[in-house]
Amino acid sequence: MSHPSSTRHSHEGGQPRRRHPEGHYENYDSAAVKPSVGRQPLIARLFDDTWAQELLCWLLALISLLVIIIVVAIFNGQPLQKWHSGLTLNTLINVVSQIAQTAVIVPVAASISQLKWIWFHKKKAIGDMKPFDEASRGPISSIMLILKHPSWYLVWLGAVNTTLILLLGPFAQQSVSLPLQNQSQAPGTALMPIKVQYQSFSSSQSLPVQNGGTLDFNTIIPQLQIAAVDGLLTLGADPSAVPPVSGTCVTGNCTFPDYSSLAICSSAEDVTSTLIVDCPRGYPKTESGCTYLVPDLQQAPTWRQDNFTTHGGSLGATLWIGASQTRQDGFPSGPGTLVDFYVLYYDDIGALASDSGKNVTATVVALRGSLNLCVKTHHTTVINGITTTDVTNNQTDLKWQSASTSQGRVISATAADSQNYSLQENTRDYFNAYLSAATFYGEYFGGVPRDPNLNTATSDAARALADAIYTDDPSAVKGLDGVRSLLANVETSMSNALRLAPYTPSATASGTSSSMEVYISVNFGWLVIPILSIVFSFVFLLLVMFETRKKHVPVWKDGQMNTVLAVEPETRKEMEKLVGLTDEKGRDRFREVEVTMAKEGEGEGGKWRLRKST
Repeated sequence: MSHPSSTRHSHEGGQPRRRHPEGHYENYDSAAVKPSVGRQPLIARLFDDTWAQELLCWLLALISLLVIIIVVAIFNGQPLQKWHSGLTLNTLINVVSQIAQTAVIVPVAASISQLKWIWFHKKKAIGDMKPFDEASRGPISSIMLILKHPSWYLVWLGAVNTTLILLLGPFAQQSVSLPLQNQSQAPGTALMPIKVQYQSFSSSQSLPVQNGGTLDFNTIIPQLQIAAVDGLLTLGADPSAVPPVSGTCVTGNCTFPDYSSLAICSSAEDVTSTLIVDCPRGYPKTESGCTYLVPDLQQAPTWRQDNFTTHGGSLGATLWIGASQTRQDGFPSGPGTLVDFYVLYYDDIGALASDSGKNVTATVVALRGSLNLCVKTHHTTVINGITTTDVTNNQTDLKWQSASTSQGRVISATAADSQNYSLQENTRDYFNAYLSAATFYGEYFGGVPRDPNLNTATSDAARALADAIYTDDPSAVKGLDGVRSLLANVETSMSNALRLAPYTPSATASGTSSSMEVYISVNFGWLVIPILSIVFSFVFLLLVMFETRKKHVPVWKDGQMNTVLAVEPETRKEMEKLVGLTDEKGRDRFREVEVTMAKEGEGEGGKWRLRKST
């Protein structure tokens, strides 16, 4: 039952009627009330009946994308600190890409909506109108439209555009990343001290000796003395335990190309075969009380003691150290030698436990150690303030020569880098005096068998060498190899101190300092999708405009009022009969009602209608 208050239309004589506020109806022709072009404002006409709005929105999308491309191209590879805006770069790209995404939707949605009017320029089912309207709302609906019209290329292009629009914003934002990179700093911020020449001021030192007197000599500076002791006492005889030289690295991250410096190198060898044995009263060498001496010490006596006397029993010395004094003609090793020292020891302390005073079966071993001038080539890196230095080359075979100069006698040699390295000869003598008299001397009394709790030595060197030779650590080297490992510590420690020694001409090796900075990195590959989105949308718009003109259909796009008013009365009657039919039969009837676009009249006064096809 119909109520007058709720009835909008009444049909009388086949004509629709319009209800007036007073309650009466009058007949009207729907086509007669189509909005007249002449009545609309100019702006409305421009937006409703032309493509001006779509072109302006597409232009806005293009400008937005160009802004993104220009900005990221300018700042690509630049430190983030050069971005001075209060708005972060990622936020800017997010905002501008959203503007582009929103703007480009307008021409694409309008073009898809316009496809339905192009579709109806020929006889088509009225039910085809709904899929076109839904397709303009998103990629899923536009893909569904492909299933209905798979052969129409404009439908495919519309689906591609809606998908690209969905990806425009995320891909534009993904194009920019902010990685950490090393930034090189100004020269002079990475310097490593080296020594090309060295001259030490003399200072006197006095040491007590066993006979109650004193031993007076000129010596090296305290820094080098401490370095020698530190090298001997480095736990575990591990060269890596000696801290490297720390230069200037203002950022805490520096790299240095290979550089060379005057240094100290060590060596050790077995000279047991050269031992001179002297046993009293013609005793055989297997008896205690024999003295052992190496030939070099006969020619250049030691500062402290000249021989090693074997002892039976548990209280005798098991290791002895002696170092030769500088001779006028230099050392057998040459003028570059700072010290030659000798270590004589029982190779098997355990055998002494069963020996009697007149039957010594343990073998006496003699080693010769040397500290010599050399040139070391280093490679240094500083990472997060931690310095790591590797020695890439030890030039130990240089021909050191002593010659008179305006500065006195100088020991010098030319290294592989063609640089001349030198040391004052009197400074060499200071090294020898300290290393011979105050370092490499003494005896070790470890007990028979060796008692770790006794471990008595008359010098740091005697204790350190005994630990290196007799170590109980199964993973550590011992004997000659243990001595070589220990001397490697000594040479590293003293070489580092030599590079840092004052009172001499200073020199530095320059490196490159860098700091970790945030950089702007752009992957332009991610911008391909946004660019394609803008390009394809314009192509799609142009093709739809072309088809609209070619098929001679109005530019109605998604105008719902145009759709309602364009349906002629006879077609409207058919459609009203189908309203409310939701079953399959109703949908079939919608597909059976076919309409086509037709224009009544000529020129601007003509009216477009959706006319039922017969």
